[in-house]
Formats: sequence, C-alpha cells, structure tokens
Amino acid sequence: MNVTVKYQDLPNSKWMNKFVSKGLRKLDPLLSDSSDVNLWIKPQKNSFETTLYIHDKRKDYSFHATGVNMTDSISDALHKAKRTLSERKRMIKDHINKRYRPLKEVV
Repeated sequence: MNVTVKYQDLPNSKWMNKFVSKGLRKLDPLLSDSSDVNLWIKPQKNSFETTLYIHDKRKDYSFHATGVNMTDSISDALHKAKRTLSERKRMIKDHINKRYRPLKEVV
C-alpha cells in the first residue's frame, strides 16, 4: 500500500503521523499491496476537513469527513473507508461462494 499524507496549511508532527499510520494499518487487510492511498487534511474556519482517496484494483474511492478537531475528522474518514471496503470484500466473498456447492451435494 502506497500512502501519501498531505497537510495543507498545517505543521507536520510525529504524533499526527503515528495517529494516521495506525488508522491506515486497519485498512491494510482490505486493500491490495499495489493500492494508492492519499489523505488530505486541511483546516477550515471552525473545523478540519479530511479527504481520503483510494485507488485499488481498477476501483477509485473517495471519502470525505469534517470534524471539530483534526483527530475526529481523520477518524471519521477512516471509519467510512473501512466500512465501505469491508462491505465490498464481503460482497466479493459472497459472490465467489455462490458459485461453489458443498461436496456433499456433488457426491
């Protein structure tokens, strides 16, 4: 997974990098090794805006979240991504399992 984090008009800090990498590790089992993940964080007047772009196996995803503080905004975007990617993975597994019958039925 190739990760790019961009802080627009914000200073970069170690604890923020640690927080973001911990959240993105939760998405790692749901994405392929060749996927690209871009995280954009920018402040607004009274809130923070986070946009998460994911390109994975001919599919593009975009998740947008706003929050009162930066950690809420990032957590919301990562939660939306995890929920959507988990649902996609479940649908693919269900589609594969519909094709195959148990050996008891075949014999």
